[in-house]
Amino acid sequence: MSVKFFHSGMVSAPVLSGSVGSMVGVLDACLKDGFGSKSVTSLVVSDGVATMEFSGSAAPEVGSSVLVAGATPSGLNGDQKVIAVASGSVSFATEEADGTATGTITFKMSPLGFSTPFTGTNLRVYRADDVESTRMYLRVDDTGTTTCRVVGYEAMSDANTGIHPFPTEAQVSGGMYWGKSSSASSAARDWLLIGDSRSFILWGNFAANVLGVGAAFGFGDIDSNKSGDAYGCAIFGGDSGVNNTGSPIAGCIGYGLGTNTTTLAYIARASTGLGAAQLAKKFAAMNTNAGYSGTSNYNQSGLTYPNGPDNALLVSPVEIQVGTGVRGRVAGAYHCPQTLGDSFNTRDTIDGTGAFSGKRFMAIRTGTPGSSTYGAMFVDVTGPWRT
Repeated sequence: MSVKFFHSGMVSAPVLSGSVGSMVGVLDACLKDGFGSKSVTSLVVSDGVATMEFSGSAAPEVGSSVLVAGATPSGLNGDQKVIAVASGSVSFATEEADGTATGTITFKMSPLGFSTPFTGTNLRVYRADDVESTRMYLRVDDTGTTTCRVVGYEAMSDANTGIHPFPTEAQVSGGMYWGKSSSASSAARDWLLIGDSRSFILWGNFAANVLGVGAAFGFGDIDSNKSGDAYGCAIFGGDSGVNNTGSPIAGCIGYGLGTNTTTLAYIARASTGLGAAQLAKKFAAMNTNAGYSGTSNYNQSGLTYPNGPDNALLVSPVEIQVGTGVRGRVAGAYHCPQTLGDSFNTRDTIDGTGAFSGKRFMAIRTGTPGSSTYGAMFVDVTGPWRT
């Protein structure tokens, strides 16, 4: 259940744009295929560190994961967490003995571990391979230019046929929207995807807002309060204006609903296993009003950053309320009740302290794409996301 991250600034990363098929290109690369394959010219193990050398540039960053293949001894192959990057080299920790590996060795960015059981032209159905997951289906219709349509299903028999959708057709006809770009063009947009083997969070700067403002959506298993929650799979999205709206996006994972009613977030069924798709409300500790994490609207008590008594950044897991119960949490996601202003940009990293010691968080600047209203949410990039 290793947490992995990918973004548009990585070498050989797929391009998200206002073009047909660009979203499934990003999802294919991050969820199932990987990207940025490189041939290794040498792989040397010394004092518990394996260092791969190569020509040119490569995608990995410290904390990201690479998939190594073709090496002898075989213990060097598979998913490896990057601990150091230098010009022409990438290193990871290993228990293999000191020495020089042999073989035709390659590495690439390691995907999350999803498959596409059904596909069509600019149409994908994604499903987690992890047998501990709910293994529900995400249908992505990327035949549009500036947005794509997304629906979860409990089961599917082909790319266009499924049962028990979430949201249902009555709740959101045709499914929710994920943004790609504010213009129907090939102009690239910044994106970031963070996930584990059961769920992911996807952020995009759809409007190319100079402040780096974007929306964070996602799909997959929540960190459920119910043991063996067979229907604890959620989807978050927006409406047709998601790519350039001037209004808050209630389905954005970075948006806390406070005392407001829930919208544009759905879970497959109630915890009883009965019925159909349920609305899911997002909030975290000290979320007293509807607003983006890190803004004064989120908490109206005037909490400032850093926190005066201990110089802290305050974060809390994003809870999911379904009906009158707290079903669980959005895996990996955290909100902040302090007013952050320009303190964090997307992809800034912060080391946890106290209860979060040993964890590293990545900031995501979320807000209204078509305006200057924004805050920041945080995602655990260390993991595990589930107990």
